[in-house]
Amino acid sequence: MCIVLLLFSYTRIILVYENNIKKDYTFMPKVSIIVPVYNVEEYLPKCLDSLVTQTLSDIEIICVNDGSTDNSLQILEQYARDDFRIKIVNQSNSGIGVVRNNALDLAQGEYIGFVDSDDWVSEKMFEILYSTAKKFDCDFVEESFYSFKNGNVQKCDITNLPVNKVFNSKDIENYIFSSPKVVWNKLFKTSFIKNNNIRFMETSRDEDVIFTVLCRALAKKIVYIDCPAYYYRHKNYVILGSNFKDSNNYTQYSKIMREMLISYGIFEQVESEFYSSDIVSYRPWRLSRDEAKKLMNELKLFLPDKYYKCVLYKSMILSFLYKVFSVYNEYKDGFKYKVFSVLGIKFHIRK
Repeated sequence: MCIVLLLFSYTRIILVYENNIKKDYTFMPKVSIIVPVYNVEEYLPKCLDSLVTQTLSDIEIICVNDGSTDNSLQILEQYARDDFRIKIVNQSNSGIGVVRNNALDLAQGEYIGFVDSDDWVSEKMFEILYSTAKKFDCDFVEESFYSFKNGNVQKCDITNLPVNKVFNSKDIENYIFSSPKVVWNKLFKTSFIKNNNIRFMETSRDEDVIFTVLCRALAKKIVYIDCPAYYYRHKNYVILGSNFKDSNNYTQYSKIMREMLISYGIFEQVESEFYSSDIVSYRPWRLSRDEAKKLMNELKLFLPDKYYKCVLYKSMILSFLYKVFSVYNEYKDGFKYKVFSVLGIKFHIRK
């Protein structure tokens, strides 16, 4: 009987859930890595190779297939057969915000990291982030990173932060809404995320902005390290499954942000930063006359008077200048365009 019990204690008990993920209760990873996957067959192997070869081996890799229509799922299944740490979740296409929230509910690790499936990381990334997080016992670690565009790699620093020192939002002016408001260059303590019930916005774009803002506002201990290990590939937004359904509702995104900050009881603390940030940086001068009028009417109801007047005066000046000549990016139907406007005539070039 004793022998049976002893053998049983060393046997992995694996439960299979309806979402097709195997949850292993005897393997408690140090880090859960969440990877949203949507039609990335071209880039996915490079991403997975960089994760399965991490020098920190005590990890789980939660890959959520968001209704891919290419060979992404087959690639995931092939890697999962060779590495038990890879967990696959299948769901109908719901967007990256839903993907990340669902994965958060499944994460077993002491810390949680995020990697986009068309990016990749150095083999020591999570070992460095984890050892830093443990050393300082911080709520999350943030790091510099590499930007990869057109075959060129460029290091991206966050220059206004102290290096290898504990700080929080009260120590750094305008830190909460400063860039980059992304999750993939950070490692979060799982208990911090779950105790504060921090979630992603389930919108069709910029879903990680509110997550980052809330983490920065609520964290008591943050550490920044100048040790780039993440390679961010500049993307066509189509690969993220985003069709920008809410891109024409000009103030919806900012309203959701404000309501969430209010619900967490921190809006009064960050109100000035919020209205001055790029989150509510509207550009009516880039719109048609009817669209601009609609936007200004919405902003008059949404913005405090002094901020509304700033947008109004800026719009009057720049609307005139933009009619003469302007160059800017525009997103439409899931594609990115470079727009050239000369004397009111617009030329769209799809990138």
